[in-house]
Amino acid sequence: MSTKPLSLAQTEQNKQEASSGNGGATLDQKPLAFSHSELFFELYSQVPALVTTLKRANQAIQLFEVSERQLLEKLIGPSDKTIPIVSDVEDSYSENYLSAVHSLLALIYWLYPNHPGYERLKNARTMFRHATEAVSVSRSKISASSVAGLLIQLRVLPFLIRSKKATVEQLVKTRQLAEVVIGGLSSSKPSYVPSDQPSGEIGNRRTIDSKSNLEPYQVEAFQGLLTDGLGFSYWQLERDNRVALDYLTK
Repeated sequence: MSTKPLSLAQTEQNKQEASSGNGGATLDQKPLAFSHSELFFELYSQVPALVTTLKRANQAIQLFEVSERQLLEKLIGPSDKTIPIVSDVEDSYSENYLSAVHSLLALIYWLYPNHPGYERLKNARTMFRHATEAVSVSRSKISASSVAGLLIQLRVLPFLIRSKKATVEQLVKTRQLAEVVIGGLSSSKPSYVPSDQPSGEIGNRRTIDSKSNLEPYQVEAFQGLLTDGLGFSYWQLERDNRVALDYLTK
């Protein structure tokens, strides 16, 4: 599968070098209070499977297993992650932390090494579950973890639909949410999504949040990732080359 989101992440991480003697960096360090994207890339920089250069045979599988275990421990272990994020939106540290962890799990399942015994369908379903959670638990949909979750949903849903493990309706809703997020990235005003979409609820409406806390290159990168995912979904499921190319050339 494509590794496009990784190139974005590599430009954002805090220039931390992964150690090579023990299989890479670990997630033992407790993150500080970050904005949405800073938190995502800080955690990204600590995932061995995403930042370690492979130097020996079968190391990819080992790194995946270590990374999977460390990330899952962050979801099921004791939680003391209740420090408020320093930002201009009302979020809790725990929600953004969980969103980032779920999106990183989705990413490593996306990059899971293909080897004897690899269960493609099981892997795709697990990937989709974490990608969905990444979007669901994040109050701000204009964030690295939420955009990554949407991208992976768009990329894997066509395969799950053909395998009869997902529905077209799920893909339609995911496309609608991606379109609204793209609209929010193009506007300085908050955008809203249909009430049945998995996003943070404010009053009786669900907000996407404005792009005011993003740098211009982040706005372009997030738009590019989502249009890539939308284009791929139309090509992979409907085989609609016209629509797919329209998104992919934006």
